[in-house]
Amino acid sequence: MDSGPPILCSAAEAPSARLRGFAERGFAGKLDLYLGAGVSNGWPTGLPLGRDLFDRVRYAVMAEFPEQFDPENPPASLEDLGSAIGGDPVRETRFNRLLIEAAEFTTEEPNYAHRAVALLVLLGLSTVVSANWDDCVERAAVELRGKITPTVTANDRRKLKWHQGFHKVHGCANYEDSLLVSKEALKEPPDWVAKAVGADIGTETLVFVGLATVGDYHRGRLLSSG
Repeated sequence: MDSGPPILCSAAEAPSARLRGFAERGFAGKLDLYLGAGVSNGWPTGLPLGRDLFDRVRYAVMAEFPEQFDPENPPASLEDLGSAIGGDPVRETRFNRLLIEAAEFTTEEPNYAHRAVALLVLLGLSTVVSANWDDCVERAAVELRGKITPTVTANDRRKLKWHQGFHKVHGCANYEDSLLVSKEALKEPPDWVAKAVGADIGTETLVFVGLATVGDYHRGRLLSSG
């Protein structure tokens, strides 16, 4: 029987200096979070990491679009699949639908991390950027009797405030045409993504959570800001 996640530390233990520093920045409205797939992979949610999702969909995608792939040089990642499919809106829409249908992005149970993030946004303590497609944070907010409206498109960015908001910079499973998958799309995302995320780097305390790699569009800013 699954007894839940392991207990990593005792509540009686004093928080580390770094953790206290993050808390102080949060209460000052100066703490931003950047969420990766690891957040939604944790118990009990269990949504797939990028490599796992690639393994789930690659054969179906290659079978549906055989003319887009070289049998001698098969795709090695989810980004490779996206790059091969890209260039035609009809193909891209079908590809995105296959990705969304491969996991329970809009129905899987939120975990403790999702609830904590939702609470930080609802209380106005953090600005949260997410590279994840699932809507677990939004549904966790509903559990907490609140509502979070995410930024997903350029139009959302114009209407919604950035500070203390929730921003899904790689798209959302509820809007299939919004997904950023290909190497090209991740290298040069929509202007609002690159500019808004870049503006936070160097001016706020930005904490990466559950993220394996950092996108090209802000790696340079991170390096230059130390």
